[in-house]
Amino acid sequence: MAKKETSNLSFVEFFKGRDIANLTKEVLIKGIPTPFVIRAVTKDEFAEYSKVAKSDGAKLMELMVINNTVEPNFKSATLLEQFGVTNPKDLLGKVLLSGEFYALAEEISKLSEFDLDINKKVEQAKN
Repeated sequence: MAKKETSNLSFVEFFKGRDIANLTKEVLIKGIPTPFVIRAVTKDEFAEYSKVAKSDGAKLMELMVINNTVEPNFKSATLLEQFGVTNPKDLLGKVLLSGEFYALAEEISKLSEFDLDINKKVEQAKN
């Protein structure tokens, strides 16, 4: 029984110092000289994105990029106005190449400890 208690204390110590709602990272995306600041997706955010996306993987990635990119803030009214668009989805299409968008989504997914490319995971498991 004492062994189990020690294990629980280790988890408590680990989780107490962890602020998952504010876990951020700077990432460079090939072709863009300035780093993006991204934030991890929380469990509740992922549940909400999944509900809105309704099994549409592209929509899920779009929601993650819009809501979990801290810098630049794709929801900024000033940024939307500067690029002549009215919503963050249109802004993404105007400022990011497809590969840059997917690279940014992948970085957010890695920071959140899940991988968007399930096929890659299957191949890794086979080898």
